[in-house]
Amino acid sequence: MPLRIPARSVAGDQIMESVTNANTREEQVVRIGGSYPASATTGTITTSTGTVTETDLTEAGTVMVMVYGTHAGINLTFEGLISAGGNTIWVPIAGTRVDGSRLEYTTGVLPANSAIAWRFPAARINQFRVRATAYTSGTMNVIIDPAIPWGEPVVTSVLSKPANNVDVEIGTAVAGVTGVTTEALLTMVPTRDGVAGGTSTTHTPTAGKTFKLQGFSIAVQNGAATQNGLRAYLRMNPSGTVTAASPIIGFLGISAPNAVSGGMTGIAIAMDRDIKSGWSFGITQIAAIASGSMHAHIWGYEY
Repeated sequence: MPLRIPARSVAGDQIMESVTNANTREEQVVRIGGSYPASATTGTITTSTGTVTETDLTEAGTVMVMVYGTHAGINLTFEGLISAGGNTIWVPIAGTRVDGSRLEYTTGVLPANSAIAWRFPAARINQFRVRATAYTSGTMNVIIDPAIPWGEPVVTSVLSKPANNVDVEIGTAVAGVTGVTTEALLTMVPTRDGVAGGTSTTHTPTAGKTFKLQGFSIAVQNGAATQNGLRAYLRMNPSGTVTAASPIIGFLGISAPNAVSGGMTGIAIAMDRDIKSGWSFGITQIAAIASGSMHAHIWGYEY
């Protein structure tokens, strides 16, 4: 099922949607962040103590400030306020001039009639102000524009089990199986929610259920002071009983690490494969020498 993302969003939208694919059990959550809903704050500076203040930066990530007009001898300071706990103390905040010339929290005396813009970080700041500390003449126009930057939709995929699922594990019936040099099916025992079933070389999902295969592992141990190797094939037959010649849907190859008796190693891979009701599957093994022992294990759940 494709995700439905609204064609339009209005300023300030926080759109959440959760879509679950019944076949893969993959849940996709989409969030689209809209632009900040407040309008820019404007004002003028005409004295040496003039200020222009933006009083609501609750959701803003950045603040853009621009000044222009017919003015002379003006020095500006940029300040922010975090009002938690009733705080009323303003602190300087440095911003970057968009012309790239410098980072500053106070400007020094600006050129007469100049038009300049700065960008400031605003996360966790509740209020922001532009304050004059010197003034000679004229009118400076000030724009304070808070914003949340636009981004692409964020899609989160979460694999979830369906209701009434049954955990399934299938492992070799004994602790160690001797390696064989002619490929053969392993005798294995299935366990469903902790309840063991009968041993068999072929396995099928419970009638009317699908087996979600999630992992496959093997371990090999030398039986003599000779390094051994072993291959294990996960095979499936959708229309009959699985055999050593059935199609391969998973493969692991491994060798014991040292040419010493008892040398052991193992390997595992994650899988995501559906085996449907009526299909049969099993694991075959073939070793370099008929020595030592091996163990195989697959796991997942039925739904």
